[in-house]
Amino acid sequence: MIDFAFLPVDGPNHCRESFEEDKDERFQQGSDVLRGLLGIIVILFSLPASIALRLAVMMYPKWRWQNRQ
Repeated sequence: MIDFAFLPVDGPNHCRESFEEDKDERFQQGSDVLRGLLGIIVILFSLPASIALRLAVMMYPKWRWQNRQ
């Protein structure tokens, strides 16, 4: 969901690349209730962000992600 929302500006596999670059981060298991709440928040944020970023990239083509590797 987050990868799709930020695809126009961050390119494919944004989340995986960020996860792999942050090796020093410590991850802890959370409760099912909090993970469910976080999932709802992500969905509510990602859908409007996806629309807004796609419109912004159409208005400002220089913002489009370009593979610079």
